[in-house]
Amino acid sequence: MSSKAIQERRDGAALTARWQTPREMAPSEVRDVQPWLPRAFGITGLFFFVLGAVLLLLMGWGRQTLFHYLMAPWLVSYIATMLLLIGLGGLLIHAATDSDYQIRRSYMALGFAWILVGLAVSLFPPTSVWGGRLHPLRLPCIFLGLLFLVAFLRNETDAYVRDVVTYLIGGLGAVMAVAGFLFGSIINEFLLSYGIILILLLGLPFLVAFVVARGEQDDLAYYAGLGMAVVGALAFIIAIVRSILIPALARLHWIQHYTPYMMPYGLILMAAGLLYLLVAAGVCSDRQLVVLTRRELASIFFSPIAYVVLMGITFIAWWLFVQFFLQALWTLEPDMSGNHAVTNPEPVVASYFLAWFPIICLIFAVPVVTMRLLSEEHRTGTLEMALTAPMDEAVIVVSKLLAALVFFIILWLPFALFLVGLRVEGGKQFDYTPVLAFYVVLLVTGAGFLSMGVFFSSLTKNQIAAAILTFVGMVVMTLVFFIKRMVPTGLLNLRDALTHISFVDLWFEAVQGKLKTVDLLFWLSATVFWLYATVKVLESRKWR
Repeated sequence: MSSKAIQERRDGAALTARWQTPREMAPSEVRDVQPWLPRAFGITGLFFFVLGAVLLLLMGWGRQTLFHYLMAPWLVSYIATMLLLIGLGGLLIHAATDSDYQIRRSYMALGFAWILVGLAVSLFPPTSVWGGRLHPLRLPCIFLGLLFLVAFLRNETDAYVRDVVTYLIGGLGAVMAVAGFLFGSIINEFLLSYGIILILLLGLPFLVAFVVARGEQDDLAYYAGLGMAVVGALAFIIAIVRSILIPALARLHWIQHYTPYMMPYGLILMAAGLLYLLVAAGVCSDRQLVVLTRRELASIFFSPIAYVVLMGITFIAWWLFVQFFLQALWTLEPDMSGNHAVTNPEPVVASYFLAWFPIICLIFAVPVVTMRLLSEEHRTGTLEMALTAPMDEAVIVVSKLLAALVFFIILWLPFALFLVGLRVEGGKQFDYTPVLAFYVVLLVTGAGFLSMGVFFSSLTKNQIAAAILTFVGMVVMTLVFFIKRMVPTGLLNLRDALTHISFVDLWFEAVQGKLKTVDLLFWLSATVFWLYATVKVLESRKWR
């Protein structure tokens, strides 16, 4: 009803018989503000996804489109793939930000549909032409389904539905992880192909998503973490026994027939088991270092800069892999039978990692990752609160470094994932020693880079200033490679010293499969030095 204190205005003109002034019914109905920006992302993403899918379908049927008359067919396929990726990105943004009931349930159904398609193609591979084209998409379909389900759980309010979805995610993750470890420890070739996918690319993300969705304080999440620790420990012990104990028994002639297992099977299984142990410790442990590292890692992924950098590095890895595949693995001229001859120069991955473009991207990525670690907390005042808490400055600094190092390794994972796809789909082995050596070197040198960035971040409140200082430091360390070349041949000691300092030379040696522990001492020492200097900077604030 209208308020008695408000009188409607009546015009003196006569009203027609068919129309009358509507009576006021204040107050008006209040509606929630609609998330127009996420829905704009969703509509745009759906448009690009459909456009890319139609282009791929038309190419599969051999139909000519307007794009075929304007550009080469391979470029059309790349454009269609990019449209699909952009469309999926827009849909994921919409799924993670729109909490409308119908929309979030639709994305839940879409997530399960992607997973079912991936599982169906994996378990029952079709034999038709279209089935052969769908077979390489089984892993992206399952992982994409997980992303949509995680985005759905972010907005779901029904406890029963949340529980059902999280149980399904955790159950699938447990089945895939156990199957990968079990069959991978029995069948060596299975470990190098589908075992790595089940253990690292599917099982681990599904289990981590289950723990995150349930929450750190949930009992099921805690038991899931303990289960991951048990499985990882068993896999590590089995790999150690088969890699060290059985060769020792073979040397004593207690075992007659023995096949070398350490490289690469044992090392891969040990690394996977150790990774599960570390993830379980990060989930279940309540120690200060673990809790702070978990907090810092979550704050990194809450920032949109992390996803921008990750997408950029992934695109660069994809482009380098395409060049590597076309130039290093295939000859451009067909042989007598009309097929392209496959070349397999060892180390085959040398031309993949040996490029200046990833190094240039590294120079820019390290300042972006580290610039806000301490400077932002200093600016907002949360650093003083952390320093007054009952914990050491060293714990705070090391937790910052560990979180940044985890994200740094995640940035470089796409390079390894493309090689996993090459091994699974190509069906042929290559030398894995350079890949393992490169990632060991990348871990050690990355710790040195990031510890320097943490130190510069502790010196100022301004993130831009911290990023500039870290950028200058990265440029100086890169220039060492060129300064070494300008040293006269008579100064061999100086040249050798600069070679140990240059991370570019260390990377070049690693991708050739050559790795010496003495080459890592400088970067381990540099990491300790920068961390010690950062701790002293934080301690000096107590005396101001």
